[in-house]
Amino acid sequence: NADGNWTMEQTLALLEEILRDNSDLSALASLMANGIAKQQRLETQQQSLEKKLRQEEARATALQQKLDALKAIEQQLQQRQAPQMGAQP
Repeated sequence: NADGNWTMEQTLALLEEILRDNSDLSALASLMANGIAKQQRLETQQQSLEKKLRQEEARATALQQKLDALKAIEQQLQQRQAPQMGAQP
């Protein structure tokens, strides 16, 4: 690549070309291709886990908001009952 920045696809294409040529570098190219494939799998897995984490964080936030609302309702009910309790003989 002219600018020195290679994408994964470009790198894999080059490694496949080296493998086809059966050059002395084929063993190294094979190892590199396997390493890149593993890295891609790990990155995909990481993205999936990050997405799940964001979903769980959103779920936790929603549940916390519901809990806070229930606590506020409970507190309001207790405040309403307090004067009634004091007024009863």
